[in-house]
Amino acid sequence: MPTATTTTTKEPNTIELSTLPPESPAQEPPTIDPPPDAYLTTTIPDGGYGWTVVLCASMTAFLQNGILNCWGVLQAALLSSTLSSTPPSTVSFIGSLGLAGGAAYGLIAVRFMRYFGSRAASILGVLIMALSLIGSAECTGNVGGLFGTNGVLGGVGMALVYAVCNALPVQYFSGHLGFANGLVKLGGGIGGCVMAVALEALNAKVGIAWTFRVQGFLTIAVGLPAAWFLRDRVPLRGVPFVDLHMFKSGVFAAVFAAGAVGTFALFVPPYFLPLFAQSVGMSSGTGAGLVAAFNACNAVGRFVAGPLCDKIGPVNMLMITTLLNAVSMLAIWPVSDTLGPLFSSRYRTELRTDRSLQRCRRSLLGYSDQVEPL
Repeated sequence: MPTATTTTTKEPNTIELSTLPPESPAQEPPTIDPPPDAYLTTTIPDGGYGWTVVLCASMTAFLQNGILNCWGVLQAALLSSTLSSTPPSTVSFIGSLGLAGGAAYGLIAVRFMRYFGSRAASILGVLIMALSLIGSAECTGNVGGLFGTNGVLGGVGMALVYAVCNALPVQYFSGHLGFANGLVKLGGGIGGCVMAVALEALNAKVGIAWTFRVQGFLTIAVGLPAAWFLRDRVPLRGVPFVDLHMFKSGVFAAVFAAGAVGTFALFVPPYFLPLFAQSVGMSSGTGAGLVAAFNACNAVGRFVAGPLCDKIGPVNMLMITTLLNAVSMLAIWPVSDTLGPLFSSRYRTELRTDRSLQRCRRSLLGYSDQVEPL
């Protein structure tokens, strides 16, 4: 609409109305979309800022696995103090619920990452993980509260962090994707190794409640700066919530089935090794040391599998590690009723197979994603 204004002419006591030109609407800044070829695998830099992404993703994986793979240490501490009258199976289910949530909420986590970006998803995941730990400190004697904080809330946070750690390297790496993913997973394995010993020492010095709190504060202090440097190379394209047509591929369906079977009992050892150590008369420190050694072999298996996927192919590596895993379990596990055979069987298996199996499946899916534009 034209805007009326008043202006004074030279003649006294005379007012003349004039119009001003209509104001043009504010111009929105143009949205700069990446060129179509930015989504092609041939334009993936195979490095560059991707190495910063790998470093920061490995730091968030360090924190995530420090929660996930070390629940057995905290579980033993709870059962020997505030939850001494609670069945071990009930307490172990708290950690299992967090583990299951990390996978079950994956679809929602990936959708959030596509809408808001990897940085926002990782920051939110780190904050939720930290809040779940700090909240757990306030209900160490309440099983229901631990289910809500460490189980449900922790599962949501771990799902967000895990989704970013797995999906982001694919945007920056092609020929060295296995190596890059191996480095990220190596950070997670180191986190499980270091935190197992650290949590046991903290519990002995300050008690279980402050152990949860310190781990929560550490998650904020380390995780937030790392998450801030995570960024997408290109905006993520919209995809269906569940891409069911992938199951039309025989390779994908076979890998999906292998993943379901191969990881069925993957997290049983780190959850129950501390309890096993105590059941045969060992100290809680020895149990924590067993978990730390388990996670150390976990770290080596995570890292080695990545470059081997680049060298011999993820399908070949998947077949080899699955076979080794099956043979190790059938041949040695039945006689692992003392520390020596248990250490030998479990850690050789973990070093060569369990995490290599998970690493190979991730590389295989990453390579299959690159058949078409990202």
